Amino acid sequence: MMPNHSIPTESFFIANERVMALIAGGQLTTDHVFGLTDFFSPTKASPTLTQGTRLRLEVDGSIAECLDDGDDSRLLQRGFVGDAPAVTLQWRAGGLEVTEVYFIPPDLDGVVQRVRLKNTTERQVSARATAIVYPQFSSTEYNKKGVCRRAFFDRESEAILLEDHHGNVLAFGASEAPSEYQVGEVCGHTDVYYDLEDGLLSCHGEVAGVAPIAAIALAPAALAPGAEAGFDLYLTRENSTDEARSAIRRFRMERGSLWRGTEAYWQQGPEGGSLAGPSLEEFGPRLAEVERRAVMVLRSAMLPSGPPLGGMSFYRDATQTRNGSYILLTLDLLGFHEEARRGYEYYTSFKIGDDRFASADENDQLGTILHVFDRHLEITGDLEFCARHKESLFNFARRLVGLVDPGTGLIYSERAIHEFVAVSRGYETYVNVMACRGLLGAARLAACLDAPDESARFQEAAEKLRQDIMTRLVHPELGIFVKRIYQGRPVPLPTISMLTPALFGIVPADHPVVSRTLDYLREHIWDASMGGLYRYPLSLQPWPEIPYGGPWVTYTCWLARVHLLRGETEQAAQCIRWVLENLSDDSLLIPEHFSVNHTGQRGFHRIYIHPSAPEIWATAEFLRLTMEYRAVRQAPEVSIS
Repeated sequence: MMPNHSIPTESFFIANERVMALIAGGQLTTDHVFGLTDFFSPTKASPTLTQGTRLRLEVDGSIAECLDDGDDSRLLQRGFVGDAPAVTLQWRAGGLEVTEVYFIPPDLDGVVQRVRLKNTTERQVSARATAIVYPQFSSTEYNKKGVCRRAFFDRESEAILLEDHHGNVLAFGASEAPSEYQVGEVCGHTDVYYDLEDGLLSCHGEVAGVAPIAAIALAPAALAPGAEAGFDLYLTRENSTDEARSAIRRFRMERGSLWRGTEAYWQQGPEGGSLAGPSLEEFGPRLAEVERRAVMVLRSAMLPSGPPLGGMSFYRDATQTRNGSYILLTLDLLGFHEEARRGYEYYTSFKIGDDRFASADENDQLGTILHVFDRHLEITGDLEFCARHKESLFNFARRLVGLVDPGTGLIYSERAIHEFVAVSRGYETYVNVMACRGLLGAARLAACLDAPDESARFQEAAEKLRQDIMTRLVHPELGIFVKRIYQGRPVPLPTISMLTPALFGIVPADHPVVSRTLDYLREHIWDASMGGLYRYPLSLQPWPEIPYGGPWVTYTCWLARVHLLRGETEQAAQCIRWVLENLSDDSLLIPEHFSVNHTGQRGFHRIYIHPSAPEIWATAEFLRLTMEYRAVRQAPEVSIS
């Protein structure tokens, strides 16, 4: 079971966004940043606030930095550490070999930067470390920095404490007491950025009402040839000054065991899981490493309130019920049942207009929740858990029945599958597929929960909806599933929704309509140059500020799963290879999609675009695909619906 963090473990990825950028994007900045998210966001739509820091090292009075400048690179190694969601950087400059590890201990909320220095010269050197914190406070003005209530060097804890106006205290300290400090170099009421070029701190101790910058410096360490030294930095958010002081004290007391405890925690396995089976040697050793990191990402994405985040550097909330439900189902299939249960419980509190959820148009999300509860019962046999949420689940099913338009037999939606209205308004295929799938699941749940009348009602509604999907959502001339019916016309816009009747078992995957639909999608939204399936035609991408679109990992995995249902294992394997081949070698993290137009440091189609890797839903869908591929390889007749 995941620890109940007041700062969730996913803050590792978000807070280390610049560290993740250097790993996932193949870039390295000179300032190594770590921090915490959610220090305060005034509204749901506000950007998550990331607290950043910089480590500045001096060797014999000269700056030593980690640069990655091609032939002059000082970087020796970067990547993850074992099975833990921890990043390591190893670099050499100024005669020092520096090893940094960034991690969040499972029993101590906050981010630790573990630094170890080794003198690689044949002479004694003097090394001095300065750590700077760049706090971000909430602001009522978009894209404007907020100001602190108070920021000061606390002599009791010998750390920097920064208070906002909402009862949050950010604490920043080192494993030893600093020899110098500085809080906000201030001229009047304006804070001044400083880069510490002179290497001196003023010991100015307190500011208020500004956007402060603060720093601490450790006493210089004299290192003989071959000698080693080390220190740790720690950043945490607490609810009061006393709690912040206590957190700093605990960090220093437990410093020696924090990394060992973190490694031990992440070596623990799930209750069961579906990654066992054939080794899938046809994909080489790369697959196993991608899967290992993918599982780590999913476990790191769980919020203390239960649901998973949608993404690490974007979609930093749990409002997308569809995405979250599928992520939880993958965790369930992996054997992390307790984590999945806590997430499912969160979504049973779904309410129309509840601003914790992304869309008030809940039509497809209700069916998705019912579907994953049905699968949870199938996977775990945990009837007591389903019984505890019986009324909520039955109410979702009743709501779906009530949403059916008696004139068409279908459910109308304004914004299906979170797509923009211009392509989704109407009687949309995915919405109706998930309503049907959810009602079928609700019927099974009701039967198991000794509610035969409800079971019969839900089953009847599901079968009627299934019939209307097959008669109304199939194009009368093309013989394929349509995207939607709008203003009485079937719209065959090539989109991922057209795959979902087969993917979710509403129609057999080898049905002629499915075969024609697959050919249609391959013709119109499969990228001929690099492979992969688009979500919809690239020309319809609605975000002018993000001009570079491309094939999506999630939907290419959905295509592969349909091929598996059809017994077409080679086509499914093609999709798995496509994902593996396009991942960055130095991260193996899975993005939402790949760009096909942008040429950056990584070259054609290898640059990750907004939202950046790792994207949680895509990660979950890739794992689910490889699990189902294993199941088919092990027993070709197995059902993977």
